[in-house]
Amino acid sequence: MDKYIGKRLDGRYEIHELIGVGGMANVYRCNDTVDDREVAIKILKDEYLNNEEFIRRFKNESKAIAMLSHPNIVKVYDVSFGDMIQYIVMEYCSISPPRYSRHCSTRTSAASFTATSSRRTSCCCRTARSK
Repeated sequence: MDKYIGKRLDGRYEIHELIGVGGMANVYRCNDTVDDREVAIKILKDEYLNNEEFIRRFKNESKAIAMLSHPNIVKVYDVSFGDMIQYIVMEYCSISPPRYSRHCSTRTSAASFTATSSRRTSCCCRTARSK
């Protein structure tokens, strides 16, 4: 079992399930108990917490997503860059895993629109390769 499932982040985000695994982060379906909504949380993998290059990329990705507003880009609700955990809280796209690739061709994150970002994006569906 994943170490985050069943836990609560910052006293408000209840982690329910792993919805995908990416190169540098895992994405979880969570409940925001303060705003009473489902969210997707992208958590930087533990092995990269001490790697300044990965931390820089993760922070840049969150900034790029947060700066844009478009119907086809997931919204960023919150970010946390602590010493023990770094995560981005995003809009959750409630679709079934087999449809992730089709879904993300119409709704993706800001990272795919920025020239400096890699092809991986922060959409709760696209970054995460379905389990």
